[in-house]
Amino acid sequence: VAHGLEKEFKVPEKRSWHLKMKAYAESNEWDMVDQMYSEKKNLPIPAESFAQLAIKYGRNERVKNYVGKIPDIEKRLSLLKYVDDWDSAIDVALTAKKQDLLQRLGQETDRSDIRNKIGQALIQLQSKK
Repeated sequence: VAHGLEKEFKVPEKRSWHLKMKAYAESNEWDMVDQMYSEKKNLPIPAESFAQLAIKYGRNERVKNYVGKIPDIEKRLSLLKYVDDWDSAIDVALTAKKQDLLQRLGQETDRSDIRNKIGQALIQLQSKK
């Protein structure tokens, strides 16, 4: 039905995706949001829209599920730090082999446990060289 309405009223795909995503979030149907996210390799809307929607609706734990398709590593890190998911931020920087980003993460936190993990990640990176 929705697809037919989209065609009939000539709703652009991007707009349609934003509307559906918002409707699913408002009705707490996060499985449907997840399905939209994984439906296409190249999403018709920016991948960060999914992460921002999760933040808007207080579903911070879902942000790490949505940052994978964001091409800009710094945007990924920013979103993960915003929701206080430092472990995932460290993993992103480590996977990208970005020593400078790991060091910056260490400077941006006062938490000793996070700084210790960053130190271990830096050692791990250096040992792979």
